[in-house]
Amino acid sequence: MIESQGAADSGSSNSQSLGQKMLGGLLLVVLLVVAGFVVVEIFPYDVSNAKDPSFVDNIFANPFVLMFVRIALVAAAIYVVVSVIALMGGRRWLSELGPFKVSDPIARLDSSARLLQNELQEAVDTIQELEGRLVESDEGLAKAQGDIGTLLEYIDTIKAKKEGD
Repeated sequence: MIESQGAADSGSSNSQSLGQKMLGGLLLVVLLVVAGFVVVEIFPYDVSNAKDPSFVDNIFANPFVLMFVRIALVAAAIYVVVSVIALMGGRRWLSELGPFKVSDPIARLDSSARLLQNELQEAVDTIQELEGRLVESDEGLAKAQGDIGTLLEYIDTIKAKKEGD
């Protein structure tokens, strides 16, 4: 029965793998389409000029400077999103905040969870042992009750013989 479950699990993991590949391919195509739209729209064709331009206005009056600033902003946004996802995946996101460390309480919780699992397993083993003993005592009790019934019948037959004499 365990082998059949293992075979079923491996079949489902293959289908999950195929599904994950399909989803990954679809996500890649969507990202490429979005990247194409970003590249097309990132170059500013129409730059308005101020009537009394300041130093900053003069710098950003050039369409190439605006394009590179937009590229830098998009790259920074992508970097932030990817970094947050990677940190969350590595369980390092907000692990320290000032004098507080999250890793110490998590380590204590992990160790207490392991201790509780060990205690639970010991309790399950004790329960199984006690159930075995209960079955044995039930069998012994049933045998003793059968023997008592046989003895009572024997006593009744002896009494009946004495009364009949």
